[in-house]
Amino acid sequence: SAVLALALSGPAFAEEGTTQPGRPLEERLELLEDAVSDHKRAKDADALLIDIRAIVSLHEQAASNAKVRKMSVKLIGGLTRGRLVCSSVAVAALDGLGRMGDPEGARYVESRLKRMPSNAQATTILRAAIGAAKQLCDDRFVNPLLKIVKDSKNYTLAAQAVQTLGKFHHCKRKRVKILKTLVETTAKDRPGMKGRSKDPVPNDQYRHTGELARNRWQALSRVLPAALLELTKNESMKGASADWWIEAVNNNKRNVGALFFDEDEE
Repeated sequence: SAVLALALSGPAFAEEGTTQPGRPLEERLELLEDAVSDHKRAKDADALLIDIRAIVSLHEQAASNAKVRKMSVKLIGGLTRGRLVCSSVAVAALDGLGRMGDPEGARYVESRLKRMPSNAQATTILRAAIGAAKQLCDDRFVNPLLKIVKDSKNYTLAAQAVQTLGKFHHCKRKRVKILKTLVETTAKDRPGMKGRSKDPVPNDQYRHTGELARNRWQALSRVLPAALLELTKNESMKGASADWWIEAVNNNKRNVGALFFDEDEE
């Protein structure tokens, strides 16, 4: 986080060809492409972090140049894939895609959302991908995010995915699925339930019991109410607890869509 903060919001670095406003946008893009290539070859993570900052700035300044914006996204998106110098580069690149807010960057974020982490570095990168998804809110993120909520053994990541899914009110094709899935998967670990223990089934995750269930419930129930309030825009549920939301969905199984409020339908 400290490295990322220095790279993206630290003091302005010395003006070079890639950052001089007087140069044509296309020329600055070419210089950045060369710089990224050189810095990747040299495995210079610090220089790549500065490159990412310059690419994000160029994208912002190229508001009326679709080609430069598209190529800027592609350039920074390439730093989220393959063998990277270190995880800080991938994290900064994903954060940059989120800051750009360009739909062209969604495919790079989606790719990262589909990778379940196997170590601390991969977890850090997935956390950055979830953060970028929260800013881009592309419909294709819904299924990978729901999978993280349901399957991740890292409950902090699962809770972050819940919060991100709260941003998908606009996604009318999938928002009912989001609401039902978040409530159903959280309710399975609600205190007082019989638990989720069962015999192992091929390709199925073991269900949680005891302390695991309590920890998962604590993590998800803490963020669920605010996320669902934002997802549904239903002010009548303001202040509702996770238990209250679970009951509301259970009581409206035949018409879960009725829990959503749209201003254009007033």
